[in-house]
Amino acid sequence: MFADYVGELKTKALDMNLSDRREWRGMVGYKPAPFGGVKSEIDDRRFFLSKEGKTNPQKELLATIDSFFAESFEDNASLDARCIFTARWRFLKEALEIDESRLTSVTCEAFEHWYNGVRGDRLILIFPAAYMNNPASAFGHTFLRIDKNESANALTSYAINYEAFIPPSESDIMFVFKGLFGGYDGYFYALPYAQKAKEYGDLENRDIWEYELNFTTKEIDRLLFRAWELHNFSRDYYFFKENCSFVLLELLEYAKGDIDLTSRFTGFAAPIDTIRAVIGEPNMLKSADFRPARSSRISRMARRGGDVIARSAFEIVRGEIAPNEAISAMDKESAIAALELAMEFAEYLNAEGEIAPDLYKKRLFAIMGARSSLGLSAAPITPITPRVRPDQGHRISRVGAGAGYDKKPNANFKIRVSYHDMVDPSGDFAAGSSISAGDLWIQSADGATRIRKFTALDMESFAPRDRFFSPISWRFGLGWKDNPPRLARNGYGYFKGGAGLGRGDESAIVYLSADAEAQTGGRLYKERGFYLGASAGAIVTPSEKIRARLEAKQDYDLADRGKPRTTLKLEASCALETNLALRFEFAGEKLDGSELNEAFIFIDYFF
Repeated sequence: MFADYVGELKTKALDMNLSDRREWRGMVGYKPAPFGGVKSEIDDRRFFLSKEGKTNPQKELLATIDSFFAESFEDNASLDARCIFTARWRFLKEALEIDESRLTSVTCEAFEHWYNGVRGDRLILIFPAAYMNNPASAFGHTFLRIDKNESANALTSYAINYEAFIPPSESDIMFVFKGLFGGYDGYFYALPYAQKAKEYGDLENRDIWEYELNFTTKEIDRLLFRAWELHNFSRDYYFFKENCSFVLLELLEYAKGDIDLTSRFTGFAAPIDTIRAVIGEPNMLKSADFRPARSSRISRMARRGGDVIARSAFEIVRGEIAPNEAISAMDKESAIAALELAMEFAEYLNAEGEIAPDLYKKRLFAIMGARSSLGLSAAPITPITPRVRPDQGHRISRVGAGAGYDKKPNANFKIRVSYHDMVDPSGDFAAGSSISAGDLWIQSADGATRIRKFTALDMESFAPRDRFFSPISWRFGLGWKDNPPRLARNGYGYFKGGAGLGRGDESAIVYLSADAEAQTGGRLYKERGFYLGASAGAIVTPSEKIRARLEAKQDYDLADRGKPRTTLKLEASCALETNLALRFEFAGEKLDGSELNEAFIFIDYFF
């Protein structure tokens, strides 16, 4: 009988201990629970077919067997559990040797249509690099691309992506708050890769790295079966742990079957570290390719051509001068450079929606006509090739030990959870950008030891402006700080921010910023302070191993009769190895008639 056959399958599953198998536990997302047992990291209750399925792998497996023989799923006759739980069905059908003739015949049209469109035989891990002018993109992002074959155009492939569903009207402040505390639902979905490449490379101005992974067609199929199964259900999205990159690790881990990628991540899973985890597996990485953003290509072409060519290209696209007139006094190679730069800039403005479509077509046609009349270039622009890949730069956590002097010598210890500050060894990190979280500084002198500063979050972006791009520089910080041990305690919390402008390039950036800082607690005047002022600074990278920053600031405490404060800061770092650096710091402050001047030298180790 029908019920007898289901009973036989359940007994067989129990005898085989299928619920203890790694494949089953990975498929349903079970991880060790803090107080014993296991708990699935999937949060959508509809994902579990047993009421106790989130914490009981065996009951979930038995309920899954029952669901395959049910007439419908969730009282919906148009659905079948075999079409929804594609990975579970294939696993149990093979393990239990289920006789399909004992089940009602079903055609999973939606899944088959999706699978036939997405399937392929090459798996590429995509890393759009960090983009500091968007808080959602400050750490970078990862997703997967499935290629049909090696010769296929990547832009015809599909991407498998996991990300939070964020309402279009959500503010940046609410975005950060909800992201920290799991306030968004995360979903898997597939979409054309061309759409994602355009989103990141053109609209967000993010360079893209493509890592081809060594996965067999069968392993890619396993990945797709589970991705389809998961796309119907949500899980809570957290910036620091259960984010786009960590959840992809679980998917890759399940598909490969014999690798462990997730157990090394406890409190924080940065995209770049998840990439290191994946390609660090033996024989995992097949190749790595770089796809620069259009903004990167424009900036490079402008720097190579010089001011005359950059100005001509800009004026052509803006309609201030006709292409043939702009290049009339140029030699052939300069004219080619100006027109090719103009084409790139026109494409960029069109993608950004900053030029009317009809006007864009008219100007691009004129530019292309002028360019075609010049023939081939004797010195075509070579592709942008970064010195190192993102995964080859320094690790994102850092510990430092050093000595300092402030009228008396002192000892110092620092530890930072993540990520990269303004003078850390450059690697593939862009000059002028910084994001530090969980930064603790402990200082000891004259037998006294105290927490000198704790930075919960500090972000700065001094992206340089030029003729083509006009980003706004900005900074934001939140934390707690105290006096050095030789002085009376004055610990207080602070919140600071600023906005300004930067100019320059990767080798040198100068900036101006209007700044504000709110303080509370400690021995402040009426236990509060509110400073307004301005700062000027420079960030220089004289070589691949050295980066330095000098900043001067003048501000006034509006909460204490406009009392002035002057500060000067100098930081410099020299890379000794990829994950080892020598660092020098000087900080001077003049406030309320007193001066505090401190100098430090550190050895920093990144891990």
